[in-house]
Amino acid sequence: MAIMDAIIFKQKLQYFHLIGMVAIVICTVLLSLSGVISPKEPALDEIDAAAPTGAAIMPTWVPVLFGVITPMSFTANGMLVKHLTGDKMKFDPSTLSFSAYFSVNILILIAAVWYWVKIEFDMYLFIVGLIGSIINTLGIASIQNAIACGPAGPASALAACSNILLVIIEAVKNSEMLSPLELVALILGTFGSLELVIPEAFEKLCGCLCCK
Repeated sequence: MAIMDAIIFKQKLQYFHLIGMVAIVICTVLLSLSGVISPKEPALDEIDAAAPTGAAIMPTWVPVLFGVITPMSFTANGMLVKHLTGDKMKFDPSTLSFSAYFSVNILILIAAVWYWVKIEFDMYLFIVGLIGSIINTLGIASIQNAIACGPAGPASALAACSNILLVIIEAVKNSEMLSPLELVALILGTFGSLELVIPEAFEKLCGCLCCK
């Protein structure tokens, strides 16, 4: 997204933007590879659940294809938001975001009502889903505002820090210690986030260390 932002909107990045983005990208890659490089032994109930049941396994190209399409879709969405909220169109980013989500969710709600009437309605799942959707909508609207008001690359990189919180929550939930690779990713992700948010503090810290 940072590359497209620089090409289309001539957005110039400062050195701390690049440092922060690189650190967060490395963090995301390490978190993605942590299960491959240092796999955890599954519990007995997980082994039983994973026993072959005759169901077909999804082809490898499906997740790979979605892994390619997803960042392209996010990039296109970010560039569209930046264009619509620019000096020519002058759309309000919050109004644009909530209007788009409202329109899409109306269609989803129609399908959901049919499912609830014909198949099953679970009040607990409905409440959990409602709370989650509210939090998710506020988060996405905040990201859209950040993309509209500033460099798209650092904004999307900060959004990727949700992986760090997910790893921490999973570790606490399962009472497990983070693997060395996950700890390195956590440190890099935290550093990258702080470098993007408060670069002045890091400049002062580096200056003090150099003076010593």
